[in-house]
Amino acid sequence: MAIAAVDVGSGYVKAVAGLAVNSRRVSFPSIVGELPQSMHGQFGVSDLPVIEYADRVWLTGHHALEVLRQHQVADTLGHDWAGSKPWMVLLLRALADMDILEGDVHLVTGVPQASYQDRWRSIASNLLGVHKAVVHGKKMQVTILKGENMVMPQAAAGLYYWMAQDP
Repeated sequence: MAIAAVDVGSGYVKAVAGLAVNSRRVSFPSIVGELPQSMHGQFGVSDLPVIEYADRVWLTGHHALEVLRQHQVADTLGHDWAGSKPWMVLLLRALADMDILEGDVHLVTGVPQASYQDRWRSIASNLLGVHKAVVHGKKMQVTILKGENMVMPQAAAGLYYWMAQDP
């Protein structure tokens, strides 16, 4: 069973696996977009690390920035960003980058303050259960378990961080 905290922010994804001081951490730009069908298998694109999720092929991070046009990447500032399919793609990539590719996961994630009050329940509901993907060629099947505080307002992260540093 894995424990992970993932913040799919509007600028960067930040994540940590485990509770130890030296736990695995990852960070990458929150850039994600669906790879157009017309580009599948084209020269230079077929070697890119892609994520297959929800019957689509996605590019993330720097690769998405290099290949996709601005109108093809997800709007990370919109009210509906948190919990969206592209948001989930970034969350799954963060888990995979921390070598969480299978099994049960206790997850904590943050959502923007403006979205938290009216959307946290639906986001939590969408997170629960089995998620299958292929991330950079690796098959992934994780089960996100229900947790008491699995979706939190992002603004609370700083407070919890400092509390953990000096109880």
